[in-house]
Amino acid sequence: MRSMIDKTTYVGGPMSGYPKLNFPMFFYVENALINAGATTMNPARKDVEAGLDWETQDGTLAQLEAVNFDMREAITWDLLAIINECDSLVLLPGWKKSKGAKAEYALARFLNLDIYEWHDNDVYPITKKVYLDV
Repeated sequence: MRSMIDKTTYVGGPMSGYPKLNFPMFFYVENALINAGATTMNPARKDVEAGLDWETQDGTLAQLEAVNFDMREAITWDLLAIINECDSLVLLPGWKKSKGAKAEYALARFLNLDIYEWHDNDVYPITKKVYLDV
């Protein structure tokens, strides 16, 4: 994770369809990156600070809509954070099945940010020459 030091890293990954919206994984990876010296932008942290009770969420969009969660507002924050503040993106397991994470990946790729995948308590680069087909 040495390459993450002195960078602002966005934590991207799937939320919908995961118990507790996959927030425990987002927080785990966020803490690991911070401990390695990175500054993070974490959409799960932003949602908690906005008052979302993630511990009661079953991962369905219907349940999010029932608590007036605004998906457009959320993805706008996500993409603007990547554009305005991030040098790199770390993608959590399962990201290829997430529409939002694939949008984050496409944007990071367009902006030529460093892109990584999280596996087994470490990050592995997705090289700029061999991007994943998603």
